[in-house]
Amino acid sequence: MVLSKGKDTAMAELILTEEEQAAAQWKDLDDDALGKLCKLTLSGLDDQDKEREAIHGYSAALLMVILAARMNATTYKQTINGVTCDGKSLGNWEITCKKIEPKTKREKHHE
Repeated sequence: MVLSKGKDTAMAELILTEEEQAAAQWKDLDDDALGKLCKLTLSGLDDQDKEREAIHGYSAALLMVILAARMNATTYKQTINGVTCDGKSLGNWEITCKKIEPKTKREKHHE
C-alpha cells in the first residue's frame, strides 16, 4: 500500500496492491497497511473544515454502533492507550457507545 499526500492538495492518493484490492474489508488488510491508512486519514484532519471533521466523528461512532450490533451487544467500549497526535501525548482514552431504548409514551408525555 502506498499512501501519499501532496503539499498543495487535501486529497490523498491510495494505491493498493492486488492483494489489498482483493481484500473484502478493512479488517483483511495487514496491520502496517491499516496503520498507514489511519495515519493518513488523521493527518488530513488538520486540513479539513468543520463539516468534514463532523463526518469523520460520525463515521467513527457509526462503526462502533455497527460493531456492537454485530455482537448483539447494547454497549461497546474501546480503550486506546498512549494516544499521540503531532508528537503530543494525549493520554489514554476510553470510548463507549450505548444503545438508547425508545422512550415510552409516558416518558414522552412528561417532557
